[in-house]
Amino acid sequence: MIRINFAGASLVDPGSYTDVQVAQSSLASPALGVVALIGEADEGPAYAQESGLSAVTFGPDEFAAIVDKFGSGELVDASKLAISPSNDPQIRGGAQELILIKTNASTQASLNIPAGAGIYGAVKALRAGAPGNNISYSCSIVSGQAIITLSRLDTGVTEISKPLGLHPVMTIQCTDPAATAASLTITAQAFTTVITGGATSALNINLAQYSSVRKLVDYVNSIPGYSASAMSAAMGAKPVSVLDQVAAQDIKTAAYAINQDAFEVRDFFSQSSIAQFVPVKFAGLPAVMTKSFLTGGTRGPTLAANVQASIDALLKRRVNFIVPLFSRSASDDIVDGITESGSTYVIEAIHAAVSSHCAQASTVKGRKERQGFVGYKRATFDAVAEQAAAIGSARVQMTFQDVDVLSASSGNIEVKQPHMLAVLSAGMKAAASVGLPNTFKQPQVSGFSHPDFDPETDSEKAIGANLCFIERAPSGSFRFKLDNSTYSQDLNAWVYNRPSVLYAADTAAYAIRINTEQFVGLRNSDISEETIKNLLVGVMDQLRSAGIIVSDNNTAGRGYKDLLVKINGSIVEISVTLALVEGLEFILSSIKVQRAG
Repeated sequence: MIRINFAGASLVDPGSYTDVQVAQSSLASPALGVVALIGEADEGPAYAQESGLSAVTFGPDEFAAIVDKFGSGELVDASKLAISPSNDPQIRGGAQELILIKTNASTQASLNIPAGAGIYGAVKALRAGAPGNNISYSCSIVSGQAIITLSRLDTGVTEISKPLGLHPVMTIQCTDPAATAASLTITAQAFTTVITGGATSALNINLAQYSSVRKLVDYVNSIPGYSASAMSAAMGAKPVSVLDQVAAQDIKTAAYAINQDAFEVRDFFSQSSIAQFVPVKFAGLPAVMTKSFLTGGTRGPTLAANVQASIDALLKRRVNFIVPLFSRSASDDIVDGITESGSTYVIEAIHAAVSSHCAQASTVKGRKERQGFVGYKRATFDAVAEQAAAIGSARVQMTFQDVDVLSASSGNIEVKQPHMLAVLSAGMKAAASVGLPNTFKQPQVSGFSHPDFDPETDSEKAIGANLCFIERAPSGSFRFKLDNSTYSQDLNAWVYNRPSVLYAADTAAYAIRINTEQFVGLRNSDISEETIKNLLVGVMDQLRSAGIIVSDNNTAGRGYKDLLVKINGSIVEISVTLALVEGLEFILSSIKVQRAG
């Protein structure tokens, strides 16, 4: 096995790898605007019940689909804020793609409904969760037909069926005069008869072989001793699955009419926006039932293991920014009714998991570079500063102020924990030009608060603690004071303490990697160093045009220098120095005054 050592990593998997040096050292992440949110929702499936990340990936124009899936709650509110995070003219739009991972396993509200004898089936809330307990069901019988009413108390939605039942699809009769008895049984798979006496053959029809009632009728009529007919052309065109499933029905005494009663009930529920139906019986109609509410729907707890598994799942995807929607441990959130009593997550462990995850994904081998944005709610500034120091990561930004934002779930301005400010920060970075910092940019908030921090007087203290916060701007609006990470060292802080600069470095590395990987698998005799270098010059031009590298004097206006390409056997070695974009932070004016005259 061939093993290559590069940037401290041992490589055996063919591909293009990058090691970015901050005028010598930094790693990578692409400019795709992908934001992953991890947290609770009031309804819908937990991620463990999903088929994969593709099932929870949404575009910025799919908020309605997000609501359809998760109903309401923190995950829904955060999604809306990530899509529209800012009212700043320099920040247009928001996240370009959302990955939403629900951590709490909700249960479905349900109600068993009666048949004439036994249980007809179960009505279940369309989405799992406590709000499903607001759904009611009733059934009345008028002239032999059922009228079902579904209502959802919290949303005011009511759905009433048309009269269901008594719509025969086809008839069948045994016409053999010598037969003394004949009966019909229909299951989901088979259409069978039992004949006593006479010469007529018993039927044992595999229904899967017939695409319509008309074709089934034609086949039955081809067998001597039977007479069958569709009730209309429209009924004949229907699939055989609409037929009620019956057992030992007499088809000798008179023609037996096969209804589609159960299908009509199922069809009504299939079009419902609030409930679904799990049948037990597949024939006839449900019995009369007065208005009754579904029960058993729960929000469900978030276990510490759920959060860790959710974070781990994101290693499978290229993501730019990860935001866990927690700012306190479960023990505190339970007291305020924010999470269920069975929840066990610990906020410091979540922060450690996000930091470790981002570091792992952003290694030379990981090649899925990303940054984490976390919130931390504590009553004292010292406790907040201590946690930021504990994280101490170039790839994790921490916010600590509560914010007043518009809740998409309630339609009201609500006070949200610091992780919502982290959502806004991540959404703004996803929308902004690569390298543009959130510094002095306006998030979509109506206010902020912290009991032990006033940005008017404590600004330098927070910056020194590597905390991200907002303040009131001179215009009266609100703005981020500084776009910074929890990285606490002075060495190369211009990159590692500035998420926008690190994002630019990540994007440049990704651009180099994704473009040069086309050469992997080719013969070294077919590719020259000059060919690769020319391609890289084009990549550099694109980076410069996008403002990711800067045309400065040190690079003769190119934004890069010292571009070297060397082919050595099966290895292509590339080195280059980039003049990375930075955000302006200080305007220093030396003003000399003199007496007029």
